[in-house]
Amino acid sequence: GAGIVLWAGSGFGTAKLIGWSFDGVVYEPPRLTQGGMIWVPGRVAGTGDGNADLLFQWDDASKSWQDIELDSWRDALPGKLPKGFGIWKGVDYDFEGMGAVSKLWRDKDANCCPSGGEARLDFTIKGRSLVLSDVDVDIVERWVPRRRD
Repeated sequence: GAGIVLWAGSGFGTAKLIGWSFDGVVYEPPRLTQGGMIWVPGRVAGTGDGNADLLFQWDDASKSWQDIELDSWRDALPGKLPKGFGIWKGVDYDFEGMGAVSKLWRDKDANCCPSGGEARLDFTIKGRSLVLSDVDVDIVERWVPRRRD
């Protein structure tokens, strides 16, 4: 496994803890986004290739970095995808553009082999949570759901 601990200088010689995680197996160096957020891309171990990303947003009221919850957006996903399609693994976030991309799995696919195309996800931040605002799918043509006449 791997871990990361983020500190900020306080200006008084003492570092202030921003956040930490030991959930991932790989973490990239922290990035400061154009929107002023701190993003740490990360992945967990296993065939699920899940996300261990961290995201922090500055809060003027508390004068501190606040962590943004990055998991609950998945609850809205089934209602925004065509029936029979899903995102089974981690996504490739892009917090510069507040989005992500992922392959699409069909219900009959094996875990290894998504055959349904690709989804582009758009997010917003509400409170301290990442919220799924839109999904644009590019489905492999032969699997596009068809209306039965």
